[in-house]
Amino acid sequence: MQQDDIMKLFLDYVDRMKQIRVLSTPALEDISDSNQYGAVLKENFSKIGVLARENGAVINEIIKPLMKTEGELPQEMQELLLRFDEMLVREDNFAEVDFHLSDWGFRSTHRPMQRGSWLPEFPVLFSAC
Repeated sequence: MQQDDIMKLFLDYVDRMKQIRVLSTPALEDISDSNQYGAVLKENFSKIGVLARENGAVINEIIKPLMKTEGELPQEMQELLLRFDEMLVREDNFAEVDFHLSDWGFRSTHRPMQRGSWLPEFPVLFSAC
């Protein structure tokens, strides 16, 4: 898969995370009673399920295989992963996207990772799969 294709998947992932964030906290001003609130949550959680499955596919098809890579990743891929992590934790995004690569087992450290050696100097490392 080309880097541009992977970056598009990462951008879409971040966009879906923003959508999930909005859907999981509906505006209460437009809700008149608990029945309406329940209906809104049910509809929103259905949408969240679809978005989460799409994001899960990115994790399963892109991130997890990278975690199992033996040897060093190409510099371009290292930079792409760093950009993805930065997209997830950018301050201007933080209220919208509160999930980042450390939740997948990445650790912000400069020591060699415990498994494999493909990112020995990369500041955000995997510690477990």
